[in-house]
Amino acid sequence: MGDGARGKLDPPGNAGALGATEARYWADYWADAYGLQREFVYAGIEAESGWDCRAVSESGAAGLMQ
Repeated sequence: MGDGARGKLDPPGNAGALGATEARYWADYWADAYGLQREFVYAGIEAESGWDCRAVSESGAAGLMQ
């Protein structure tokens, strides 16, 4: 997020199988495509998967936003 320090809503360096830059790119892309605030999408990703694109929930949902 703007100041260069890793904030809670920034992807970690590995971001699962995606690099942090690629994970952030796609989060921004889809937020913009659906007219959502980017921070809202980041918060959802943080809560659902912790920025791990390989995350799988107990019910079998997979991905960053499950």
